[in-house]
Amino acid sequence: MIQDSNLGFTEDSNPDPNRAPSSNQSSESYRKRSGAHLWAAVSNSLSEIRHKADRLLGDSSSQSRGSAEPQPLTDIVPVRPTLEQLCDCTQPPVVLVHGLFGFGPDEMLTPKGRVHYWETAIDRDTNFHGLLVLEASVGPISSYHDRACELFAQIVGCRVDYGEQHSLTHRHDRYGRDFSDKPLYPWWSEDRPLHFVGHSAGGNTIRQLQHLLQLDFWDRGTNASWVKSVTCIMAPMNGSTASYLAGCNVETGLFGLSNIVPLISMVDTLGAAFGFPVNERRRMLLWKLEHFNISQSDFSDFNRLRQRMSESGFLLGEDNLAYDLTLQSCERFNALVPDFPNTYYLSYTASCSTYTQVKTFMAGPYLYMRNRKFSAMPPGWSWSRDWQISDGLVPLASQMSPSGPLPRTMVCLSVPEESAVNAADKSAKSSTNNGEHDSEKIQRGIWYTESIASVAQSVTKHWDHCDVICARGLLWEGIVDRIPVISNGAQALMGLGKRLGRLPKERSSLARVSKAEQRRFYEALYARLSQLE
Repeated sequence: MIQDSNLGFTEDSNPDPNRAPSSNQSSESYRKRSGAHLWAAVSNSLSEIRHKADRLLGDSSSQSRGSAEPQPLTDIVPVRPTLEQLCDCTQPPVVLVHGLFGFGPDEMLTPKGRVHYWETAIDRDTNFHGLLVLEASVGPISSYHDRACELFAQIVGCRVDYGEQHSLTHRHDRYGRDFSDKPLYPWWSEDRPLHFVGHSAGGNTIRQLQHLLQLDFWDRGTNASWVKSVTCIMAPMNGSTASYLAGCNVETGLFGLSNIVPLISMVDTLGAAFGFPVNERRRMLLWKLEHFNISQSDFSDFNRLRQRMSESGFLLGEDNLAYDLTLQSCERFNALVPDFPNTYYLSYTASCSTYTQVKTFMAGPYLYMRNRKFSAMPPGWSWSRDWQISDGLVPLASQMSPSGPLPRTMVCLSVPEESAVNAADKSAKSSTNNGEHDSEKIQRGIWYTESIASVAQSVTKHWDHCDVICARGLLWEGIVDRIPVISNGAQALMGLGKRLGRLPKERSSLARVSKAEQRRFYEALYARLSQLE
């Protein structure tokens, strides 16, 4: 095994078939191609391709922005319950919380049309099993604490209060946006609790919220029982080793201002994929960093953005999502945030067996995690191959349940094929499916983990990190539709693939997971939540 002291990772002595060629490289050259160096190289290459395409095409996407209301990129029609419906509902509503680079309802309005983050989870054709579903909107790169504060204020309808001590420690304003005139669910209380569903970083955002509720952080008489259930979908509950590829320091977990270049380049690339003009790509998301004195317009000018980031200390400290996704942060987080006896806990996992099963922009992180072993696991955490198996962005070991010193119980209802769970555990899992842990008998205070592919009864066994949200297929569409020749050729290839049964029968999409499969997953989830007593 080759030790890399600079990164804290070791190269696996057994070559993986997914490993990029590197056997003849010296340890120094291999180091330079790993971590932030590799991420920056990939991002810079994508940026160069993107700018050349813009010059060639004359940035035709800017011409698509007319006065007419943009049409959605898919035929998703979201169901948005009214306050009257919410007031009269007898079952706890469901609150959906997005992850990193996520967005709320009607916030992603691209030149190609409107994008819905949760896709079939909010579609009118989905069977909600009598549940009303709400979409939250929190900071796409803000810390778990700040996101939880924004989530609370948004639900009850008040001004965001990040807390006096927290705000002083991290040098930002104590108060943020005001939701007094547009609460999601103003009746929220212990008697009228809520179900919470989080994708990716949304999972730990919800756990942080429940912790603050138990502490009565906002002096409103709250407690943990305001939360009926916590559902984490592909959530990095123990962190993600991909965060170190994105620029976080392996020793400290801190991001560092110097890594803003690959970060912004990645944002630019996503903007190009959605068809945004050059001067608007960094503003495609509502960044919600005004409490750090970073405005939306700052993202239009790189030098001004870098200055604001430096002055605020946002990326230099621990109050940002980049740090919160590291193992260092999650070690501390899991040591402070317990599970509560009156709450149901569910986790849904996914993994891919090769880098070709994830979307192109996740191939680098997938290979990085697949071929690295973290040599400095937090105390009490155990290393297994499930740390190298991932959905492209989050290791499988981090998706199942939180690790750490606090007592927790996990029951595996089903596991992905690649999991390192031993035969005895898999046998126990099979027996639990025969009745001991049926949905009607799921117990509070215990983590129940299931494979998404199993729940969805999916033909596609390997789901990546974005297959449960809008990025299941949309990223490709914004690119090919800009060039008629490529678009026509792509449509012809997709038509052939659909006729052969190799691709989902959907318009303008090369998604591996079909909309029907995604919908079946959410319908199964809502069915389970509706049965919880």
